[in-house]
Amino acid sequence: MSKVPIECMAVDSSTAARSSARRRPDLDDRQYEENIRSLAVALFTESEAVVTVWGDEEEQTIQGRITKLDKERKRIKIENKWEYSWIDFADVAGIRLLLD
Repeated sequence: MSKVPIECMAVDSSTAARSSARRRPDLDDRQYEENIRSLAVALFTESEAVVTVWGDEEEQTIQGRITKLDKERKRIKIENKWEYSWIDFADVAGIRLLLD
């Protein structure tokens, strides 16, 4: 299984201006509940996961272990052997577990 490095997403004024062209998709209740369930399993079992993240121009997939949940800021921390990233849970379009 190959690992995909997490890329930092910097926001500049030109990116912010383009963001109005692409809207964040609304998740239905079933998909939202599935994301929460997958998040809980990934944290509890320390399993590798592929997280699909909404972006201004296109969705990205990030592979790694979800290691922390920040309830106050509503974000998750995902890390792989190269780096880590904090992702707002509102930007998560999907979580797919890679079970051993």
